Amino acid sequence: MRISAIALSAFLIGMGSLGVAYAQEDETAATTAEAREVTRGYLKNEAFGVKPQVGVIAFKDATGDSTGRLAEGINLEWNTTRLFGMDQKFYMGPVTGMIFSHLGSASSNFVGTDPDRRASDAGANLLIIPANLKVGYNLSDRYRISVHGGGNLTYRSVANSMRLGSKTSAGNDDVWRIYPNVGGDVEIAFSRNALLLLRPDLTITPGDEIFTGTVGVGISLG
Repeated sequence: MRISAIALSAFLIGMGSLGVAYAQEDETAATTAEAREVTRGYLKNEAFGVKPQVGVIAFKDATGDSTGRLAEGINLEWNTTRLFGMDQKFYMGPVTGMIFSHLGSASSNFVGTDPDRRASDAGANLLIIPANLKVGYNLSDRYRISVHGGGNLTYRSVANSMRLGSKTSAGNDDVWRIYPNVGGDVEIAFSRNALLLLRPDLTITPGDEIFTGTVGVGISLG
């Protein structure tokens, strides 16, 4: 009888230990699922991105002086890693959109107005349309670093407002040209489906380069 009682006690203790183990396993699984739910909609799950931006564009004006103007626009991005079955730690996809800047006359202020002297057409504007491929790595659900490159299609309403090469920087006619470009992206998710973007970009021309540095607030769509 005593042996049976001891055996019963051992059985109950074993079942209790097994129950605790299963409970711990269930709790771990639930915690993992909750963590995935909390971070769903962050960078690893981004399929499409709509990213308004504002910043500065640096270039050489008609007089050869280095100057800067306000730049603003939007990026449209598509993450194709799911399409190709790639690891979600990586990011790869096309980027387009537009960046606009009112250049004004040479010697104008940051927003392209009130020139010290009228050295070129005060109505000059610049439009940049990226045709880029972006490749990145998700350091975590909240942080991503990337490089982008390809071509920037540029439109100048006044050709000689920028020194981009002798054949395209003469006269007051408008001109479309595409130039190679390279740059980087640093993205930080600060809430679900919302992120902060830092984006430097260099457009390489036969004349002087165009540098664009922008800060954006993006909307990520899963």
